[in-house]
Amino acid sequence: MKIKHPPSHYLKMMHFDSVTYHAPVARLVLDTVGADHVLYGSDAPPLTPLKPRAIKLIEDLDLPPREREAVFWRNAARLLRLPIANENAA
Repeated sequence: MKIKHPPSHYLKMMHFDSVTYHAPVARLVLDTVGADHVLYGSDAPPLTPLKPRAIKLIEDLDLPPREREAVFWRNAARLLRLPIANENAA
């Protein structure tokens, strides 16, 4: 089956989690698809000890507040259609 658009068109329809512990990889994903398509992830549970490391990785990327909120919770809330997703949106 042939696709109607270039692969980059479909990439913007996807969302990615941030389960990586290598900052250059997280930056690559953010730069490729944008913060609105990345969701925080930590593999916790079952790997609860990794949660602080996963949080620190996102915080150390020095994202603007709106993008950091998007990754940490706003994107998930939007995808789940939770009313909180649109509250105080910057």
